Amino acid sequence: MASLFLEYIIRAAAVEAVFCALFNIFLREDKFHSLNRIVVLSSCLMSFVLPLVVFYCSYSVSSGEIRLIGTNLFFSGPISAERDSALLCDIISVYLAGVVFSVLYRAFSVYHLLLTIRKSRLVRTIMVSGKKARLLYSETEESFSWFNFIVIGKNDALKKESLQEYIVNHELGHVSMRHSADIILMDIAVALQWFNPFIYLMKIYLKDIHEYQADEYAVSCGADLKEYCRLILLSVTGSIFKRNAGSFFLGSAKDRIVMLTTSHPSFLGYLVKTLYYPLAILLSLYIFAKIIISI
Repeated sequence: MASLFLEYIIRAAAVEAVFCALFNIFLREDKFHSLNRIVVLSSCLMSFVLPLVVFYCSYSVSSGEIRLIGTNLFFSGPISAERDSALLCDIISVYLAGVVFSVLYRAFSVYHLLLTIRKSRLVRTIMVSGKKARLLYSETEESFSWFNFIVIGKNDALKKESLQEYIVNHELGHVSMRHSADIILMDIAVALQWFNPFIYLMKIYLKDIHEYQADEYAVSCGADLKEYCRLILLSVTGSIFKRNAGSFFLGSAKDRIVMLTTSHPSFLGYLVKTLYYPLAILLSLYIFAKIIISI
């Protein structure tokens, strides 16, 4: 059973790699932010679902024809009664230890965020998307948001009022689009695939998308585009703990400015990009298809 579980984890990592590679080729540089957000989040789910499905194909040597002959679930086959080797058990133990460490690390990061929020001073309550967002002032260096809390750091509190308003509107964008929930879901996927570098890339892509969406929200609230871009250029990278939260200071300044200042692609371009998803699914299933060769 340990060998099956290990094979399933490897399959899941490979599927995530396929989705990540195709996303980087087809969608990463485009302004389809809502579509990209759905794709990145669903790819994490699909990386655990698709390895459960096995396609059986028949290949005829004489005709060169490949034909689908059936499907099955990965764990539905007969399980060997042989004892799992000590090496396999050790590998599974290392994997589980990594999952536990990853969960504890992220739990500590969330605890640090909640502690910062608890120590912050409530300034006012803002209504956004039908719910209340609490604006807080803190002694931390950076501003950030976490669910319906917006924390303004001491550095931003010293900025002029118009720039503070830009930052608040940016964080309101994170709150209104529930980006913190995305990070929780992504952290679960990261914990389960902590050894897979592609899952970390997908998390970076997701946080970049969050910043693009929050930037557009801030500009739609009336921010002057040139002044807002200058504010982005003055931003710095947030601390390691704030990377679990939405923050004005995360993301590449160059990429964010490019996304703000370029026009949206055509609807035809949008339709073409939607081909990414079926292509990624078919490629993932094809990689692990069981081929039966007949002469």
